[in-house]
Amino acid sequence: MCFRSKIVIIFVLIAISANAVSNPKHEIRAVWLTTNWGLDWPSKPVSDPLSREKQKGELCRVLDLVKKLNFNVVFFQTRLRGDVLYPSAYEPWNYILTGQPGRNPGYDPLDYVIQACHERGLECHAWIVCIPVGSNRQVKSHRAKSVVYQHRDLCKYFNGEWYLDPGNPQTAFYLASLVKEIVTCYPVDGIHLDYIRYPENSHRFPDSDTYRKYANPNQTLARWRQENINRIVYTIYDTVRYYSPRIKVSSSPLGKYNTLPGFSSLGWSCIETVYQDPQKWLKDGKQDFIVPMMYFSEQSFYPFLVNWVQHKFGRMVVSGLGAYRLYYKEGDWSLSDFMRQIYDGRKYGIDGQAFYRTGNLIRNDKRLLEELSSTVYAHPALMPPMPYLGNKYLSAPKPLEYVISEDSLYFLWDNVPQAQGYVLYGSTTYPVDINNAGNIIEARISKNFSTQSRSLLNSFRYFAVTAFDDYYNESPQADFNQPFYNISERIEYNKSEGKLYLDIENDIDQIIIQNILGKEIFKGRYSPKIGLQNIPNGAYRVWLIGKSIQKEKILLIF
Repeated sequence: MCFRSKIVIIFVLIAISANAVSNPKHEIRAVWLTTNWGLDWPSKPVSDPLSREKQKGELCRVLDLVKKLNFNVVFFQTRLRGDVLYPSAYEPWNYILTGQPGRNPGYDPLDYVIQACHERGLECHAWIVCIPVGSNRQVKSHRAKSVVYQHRDLCKYFNGEWYLDPGNPQTAFYLASLVKEIVTCYPVDGIHLDYIRYPENSHRFPDSDTYRKYANPNQTLARWRQENINRIVYTIYDTVRYYSPRIKVSSSPLGKYNTLPGFSSLGWSCIETVYQDPQKWLKDGKQDFIVPMMYFSEQSFYPFLVNWVQHKFGRMVVSGLGAYRLYYKEGDWSLSDFMRQIYDGRKYGIDGQAFYRTGNLIRNDKRLLEELSSTVYAHPALMPPMPYLGNKYLSAPKPLEYVISEDSLYFLWDNVPQAQGYVLYGSTTYPVDINNAGNIIEARISKNFSTQSRSLLNSFRYFAVTAFDDYYNESPQADFNQPFYNISERIEYNKSEGKLYLDIENDIDQIIIQNILGKEIFKGRYSPKIGLQNIPNGAYRVWLIGKSIQKEKILLIF
């Protein structure tokens, strides 16, 4: 059977059973938050302190939506075209924040978005546009601070735009310096490389001088260009690893690696057109995951999806999905066709999805938000473990307290050494099944957990917590509570009086009351009526102890 026939058969089978895929526990769910031209943020420039706070507030509202939809990663466009959205020693401020190139907005957007993401349990990856450095107009607007002015020997002018020359070995070191600046100054969770390639119509790219200067004898132009891009990717990856073992490095190559038997790339593929070799990057361990930009449909999508999954080499591939294609001016895709790409990606073994762009989520094209929240993203998901980076083999957290008050719910536990964060689970049955994504309450907590709502008690009865390390390897679980046995043995408590009423027990001498974690909250001589003031709502064990008898009862206070 030929390759094309196999693909067609597989495609038919998965299309029939698309709705059979449940929410996975581990999955990368990312959005590209585009700042170039203010596509996703910001909508208005900063002009005074009030507009600065409005700009920040707009960003928070975007992140609130991302969190609500159970995404877990934000690719924040940090370097655009030779300019940046943080105070850099290398490149000037982009104009989009203030309306003026090079002007400081009065705050650090990169620092702000990282903090805002972490407050919401989201990872923040600095999205770096690598090779393009702007039009003539952009370059002139930055004058002496522009990349072209400061590093003219690294730049080429082509088709009305300026680009860094991948053939100059110093280009790799220049980009690595920018990345070093970010990873050493900011607590980012990842570096995401975009446009790490030669530009369109690359056969006309004016690099004959650098080819003559730097290419090895008998090295073809195509092979030399591939090695140039490899050198940039590897230099950046090694730089990040040198300064941080925790920060993930990813990239967004073209959506098709090469032409497949029976399926043309239509002249637009990584290895054939722009000299990217992301499969080699994965094989050589120089990317933690890749996000191919697969903004295509049907035969231009599924065969190439399979090809990516077949060449992961133990790393991860996330399908970059064109949410913008739902918009009537950008393709007018049906919602069912778009959703099928998520379902089918999961079936084939893809490690997650990234949506381009955040703005299309905000606009809710074709009611995408409702579909995501009710089906494929109905539950939170954890980042997939990356044991190839390391494993700290964490111990389980030690629960300290689980408190139900009139308007809040609190979970407290001891910090686990070297833990990056914690996951809180809930279940209606005991023990809590932490492999069920439907039991995840919060997928990334920095320390302890509280909510202003007791609604969790309507969905869950038992709770557990785990710790995870820098590479998302998870610890054993620790249970907050266990079933009460002899549940029929109830004790009545009059809350208004603050008194506990007991049956007369002639053979009982002592009473001990513990919360569900075993912490003693009362100990005294037994009496049929005991004053018990200021006891928080919750479930308690009551031990009635005599010389030759011990009884356990349950006390519920609400």
